[in-house]
Amino acid sequence: MSGARGSSAVASSAGRALRARYELGRLGAPMLGMLVVQLLLGMALNLYVVLPSQGLVRILESSPVLLLHIVLALLLVGLSARAVALASRAHEARATLGSLLALGSALLATAAGISFTFGSGSPGASFAMSVGFAGMLVGAGLLLSMRSAPLGAPPWSVAGSEPASTTDG
Repeated sequence: MSGARGSSAVASSAGRALRARYELGRLGAPMLGMLVVQLLLGMALNLYVVLPSQGLVRILESSPVLLLHIVLALLLVGLSARAVALASRAHEARATLGSLLALGSALLATAAGISFTFGSGSPGASFAMSVGFAGMLVGAGLLLSMRSAPLGAPPWSVAGSEPASTTDG
């Protein structure tokens, strides 16, 4: 009896890993889209917005573009953290690398953005934001490459790739 239970647990674990890989692939596209919007917002801030030199509230109130840029940065950190959690279930090196790179890069870019906006506005902080952006692009690309089935079709619905058990036990 324990043999049947053991094989069911293995099948359930394989099903969870397969679902996690699929979800990771689905995170890549929105992450890339959000990064494009983040880049455009950052360029608009750099070219067209003059931020007040003091006062946290005044800076935040000065531009809705800045507020959107900050909110999007926080969403990217959250999405990257979700990817790390999924990668731990997927047991896939590419997913782990991509998700950790995305999260580390998102944290770097966010910290540099805080330093740039509410601190000195130094070129070094601006460069760190750019490095974080590039790391996020690579991480999101790695996550997107996890997609092994046509868009919208979960891999367990593709003929021949269904796990033995798809129930979470």
